[in-house]
Parts: sequence; C-alpha cells; structure tokens
Amino acid sequence: MKVAICDGDREKCEKLRRIIQGQEPGCEVKCFCGEDQWKEAGRYFQAMMKEVRCLPASVPGEVEASQGRLYFQTKSRSYDLCPEEILYIESRRRKVEIHTAGEIFSIYATMKGMEELLGEGFFRCHRGYLVNLSRVKGYDVGCVRLENGETVYLAREKYPDFARAYARYLDSGGQ
Repeated sequence: MKVAICDGDREKCEKLRRIIQGQEPGCEVKCFCGEDQWKEAGRYFQAMMKEVRCLPASVPGEVEASQGRLYFQTKSRSYDLCPEEILYIESRRRKVEIHTAGEIFSIYATMKGMEELLGEGFFRCHRGYLVNLSRVKGYDVGCVRLENGETVYLAREKYPDFARAYARYLDSGGQ
C-alpha cells in the first residue's frame, strides 16, 4: 500500500508517517511538506493513480455489490469477497455473520438486504440463515448439509420452496 501525506508542518507529517507505518508495516509512506514539494507530490499522485484499482467506497456497516463481488468494511479492515466463497450467512441480533471456508465476518446488515444483494444463487432457508446453493451437499426436513460438513436449519414451511429452488439450481447446471 502507498500513502502520500501533504502538509505544511513537517513534524506533524513525520509523526503521521510513523503511526501509519506502525499499523501497516509494509506500507510506503511519502511526506510532502511545503510549497517547494508540491510539484513532486503531483507527480507522485499521478504515478499512484496508475496503480489504483477502483473499488466502491465502503463505510463500516454498509455492504455493496459490484461486478459480481461483495464489498464491506469492519472497524479494522475492508474486504472484497466473491459470493462463491460464502458458505452461508447467519443472523445474530443486529448483525450478520458471513461464513466462508476459512473465516467468519461479522458486520451490521440485515438478512433481507443480504438476500437482495446476493440474488438467486442463495436461498433463505430459515429466518436466520441464507445458504449458498452451490455449497449445498444435501438436505432433509429440518436441515441443509453444506460441503464443509456444517448444517444449518431449514424451516419446515420453507422445505418445499427450498427443494424447488435447489432442483432449479441443479437443472441450470449450478449457475
């Protein structure tokens, strides 16, 4: 990661550079202080912009979908997640937990909002669970078994709809 700091106060600039490098050890931080360095700062910014990959701005607690990816931010980090990586989403109070094979992400969002963002490849099998149909290994009345061995609840009244949705998913070649 590269960071550029422009400020007339060199001492403040250097203090901020040390803080950033302490939190992000591999980060390249450049300080530009005073009018004599503004042209150099402009050239540096132009070079940086060639390397920038534009991602949707994401505010903590907001989840966005763009170009087939999911973008969200926690207090400490921003994430760029492919929906295929998601096993299931679980509702916990006012948050949702996004379960992947390697990690669980806890963010402020609603199940309804996640359902709308993720679309047809996911099914709301219970008021507290949204499963990725591509990760389903099998199902019975009462539960959905996922490829990693975990099971999630399948509400009795959702069973017929889930069976139809999963059959449609399989008939479409898993698309």
